[in-house]
Amino acid sequence: MILQTAVSVTILPFVFIVIGFILVLIGLVLIGRENEDTNANIKSESKGIILLGPIPIVWGFGKKVKILVGTIAVVVFVLAVVLWIY
Repeated sequence: MILQTAVSVTILPFVFIVIGFILVLIGLVLIGRENEDTNANIKSESKGIILLGPIPIVWGFGKKVKILVGTIAVVVFVLAVVLWIY
């Protein structure tokens, strides 16, 4: 009986992860359908930054802002490394 409880407890995190993925997919589908039903003239943009190690990937900004955001990303990365070392 104890072994069955241990197995179900170890499977539980994976079940939550799968449920999370399913909920995200359902949300994306609902948002997509909502956007199709509303006005088709709406323009959407995305802006963001991703840090892959020391390499910042910046998109959706103008040329000057890309340099600024890239610099900020590098500073944040260096700060994270310094705080991690000390």
